[in-house]
Amino acid sequence: MLVDHVIESHDVGLLESILIPFDIYNDSAQQSLTILKQRFLYDEIEAEVDLCFDQLVFKLSEVIFTYYKSWAASLLLDQSFLSTCDNISKFSTQPMRFNEILKLRRVKLLGRTIDLRCLIIQRMNKLVRENIDILFEHFENQDLCSVIELQQLMEILELTHQLLAKNLELDPFSLILNEMQENLSLVSFSSRLSSQIWIEMQSDFLPNFILCNTTQRFVRSSRALHNPTQMVIFPSEKHYFYCGSQDLNMAHQSITDLYREFFGIPHMFAIAKLLGPRSLPWLIRALLDLISDKITALSPKITGLQEVLPKSIGLLPFDGGIA
Repeated sequence: MLVDHVIESHDVGLLESILIPFDIYNDSAQQSLTILKQRFLYDEIEAEVDLCFDQLVFKLSEVIFTYYKSWAASLLLDQSFLSTCDNISKFSTQPMRFNEILKLRRVKLLGRTIDLRCLIIQRMNKLVRENIDILFEHFENQDLCSVIELQQLMEILELTHQLLAKNLELDPFSLILNEMQENLSLVSFSSRLSSQIWIEMQSDFLPNFILCNTTQRFVRSSRALHNPTQMVIFPSEKHYFYCGSQDLNMAHQSITDLYREFFGIPHMFAIAKLLGPRSLPWLIRALLDLISDKITALSPKITGLQEVLPKSIGLLPFDGGIA
């Protein structure tokens, strides 16, 4: 309860003393063995300490990850958006010091020495992997127009990783990303993300979108064969997997909502940046092959139509009017 209070209070002074309650367990364990000479009591204390320390690492890692995620999201927030807000303080991140906690390598607990820094590093690597997986699942539940949102969230996560890497020895972000995209093989050029984009293009974008000459954007046709995928809102209970706080989630989502109703140049740049030089050629080749197959299948029909049409079709006189 004391540790929960310290974490939930976000008090910098208390956070630096978060391990002090565990001295109570150290004293209790010593009393049970040396004074009371009760081994079963020590075993109960040890079991409770293991559970409490695991919860400490779990919650402390979430607090640290949330802080750095909010920091990264606030740094990447569009300045033109901030200029239109009346209260920009809710989008800023209050400074917190985690340096002293992250330096703890030798924590004495029930006669054991625990490397708290190493445990936090392991937890951070796991959180980054979980975050990428959740972002991919979030994108897979939407249509191709949400690729702007995915790119923005991935940029926030990458900056979060960079900020954390200044104090912790994390796995390289590129390695984590390739691992989560199942793209570690040297002979495989497709990935989880490129496959999803290809599926969306093949099943939804190509048959249902038309080009608007005025705006040079692809928009969904009113005669679309499939219903558009409904927008998925960021879950509030896991805000640290998106932008770090509910206010930042809403701010970034309000910006990406501007790109949901069309597919244009910004979406193409986002796809190129997300896929990179390894998977992008695979996607282009797949699109060219699909278009070639469509043209090949359509060619006999065009030839048959030409055969039944008159050899020459004259234009109507300019003064003929409109029917």
